This record gives sequence, structure tokens and C-alpha cells, in this order.
Amino acid sequence: MATFIDKEWFYDTYTDYGKEFMIDVIDIYLYQFKEKISGIELGIKNKDYELLRIWFMKLKEHIKVFGYPQVLREKLKALKILRERRDFANFEILFIELKELLIIFNADLLEIKNELQDKMEL
Repeated sequence: MATFIDKEWFYDTYTDYGKEFMIDVIDIYLYQFKEKISGIELGIKNKDYELLRIWFMKLKEHIKVFGYPQVLREKLKALKILRERRDFANFEILFIELKELLIIFNADLLEIKNELQDKMEL
């Protein structure tokens, strides 16, 4: 059962585009996810505030496609504040928490994808 993603919202928003499109949107996010996380980790390693801004913006925009769940919105906002303050000690801790939440978010997406594929097979 989905934890972060409002499935009803997702289906209402994208049903008109068809199940294949919905699966493609999920696949694109999941395919690009590792690149976004790696970009953020590189920004942390190099204490590169501009790189962090860019990769977090990309991650945020991609998450918005799926309704931008409140828990992720709050975590990303807190990370933005810490980045702007250049508070890397707390930033790294909060980023680990975000990654844990994104594991659940990604599992939600896989669940929705599987449901869509099951419906296509009927």
C-alpha cells in the first residue's frame, strides 16, 4: 500500500495519457534517480553549494510529478535552508534521512508501476 504517493491523485492526473505513459514517467524518474543522488553526494563531498542547488532543484521538480508529498517537501525545504546557511554537519544528517524517505517513495512508485502493468495484462 502506497505510503507517500496519493494514488488517487496520480491516477486522476495521468489516466488520460494512458497506462504506458504512466509507466514511462515512473521509469524515467527511477532511471534518473541514482544520477540525482550521486550529484547531491558529489556536492556534499566538495562542499559545492551551487552543485547542491542544481541537483536538489532537479530532484524536487521530478518529485513534483508525483504530487510532491508533504513529508518530502518539508525535508527538501529544511535541506535548502541548511544549504543556504552552509551548515554541512546538519545537512549531511538530514540528507541521509531524505534518502531513507526516498526509498519508501521509490517503493511506492514501483507498486504503482506493478499495478499498472497488471492492469495492462488483463
